[in-house]
Amino acid sequence: MRDIEPQVIKNSLEMFINYYKSFDALSGYKKIRRPNFPEHISEYIVQSYLNKFNGKYNCHRAETGDLLKSNGNKIEVKCINSDGPISFGPNEKWSELYIVDVRQLFTGNENTIKIFFIPKTNYEIHALRISRSETFGQQCEQKRRPRCHITLLHEFFKEDMRLIYNHKIDYLF
Repeated sequence: MRDIEPQVIKNSLEMFINYYKSFDALSGYKKIRRPNFPEHISEYIVQSYLNKFNGKYNCHRAETGDLLKSNGNKIEVKCINSDGPISFGPNEKWSELYIVDVRQLFTGNENTIKIFFIPKTNYEIHALRISRSETFGQQCEQKRRPRCHITLLHEFFKEDMRLIYNHKIDYLF
């Protein structure tokens, strides 16, 4: 699968930020859910980070799933642009999980993003308690989309969840 050119991603990012900020004009109305961050941009962010700063593996877009490393590891990329939960598909399979935190793009510090790395497979998250009565794995078995906040992932994975990038997004283009 062909990779998307950096300038196309940069243009998409600028358009999305403007669109996202246009919701500020609606702040006096009933609470309106803001749009999700485009997956092609968050996947590019992780791909660019891995190819520029972690030269061990060549990373590219995958036919199925998000990204694929040259060593065969499937990469799942999740992005948070609000304080809401992260949603996982019940059938998603991955070798490594990356979470891109772009919340600062929409506040005062508009160029800083964070990337978290969790070197765990989709099966290793199944024990995560999503609610009082259910785990991540139980919801997957029921074909439901497990949802959890990043703080819950921090608590579950502890030191295995590492902040690997906390800089300007411009460095990735």
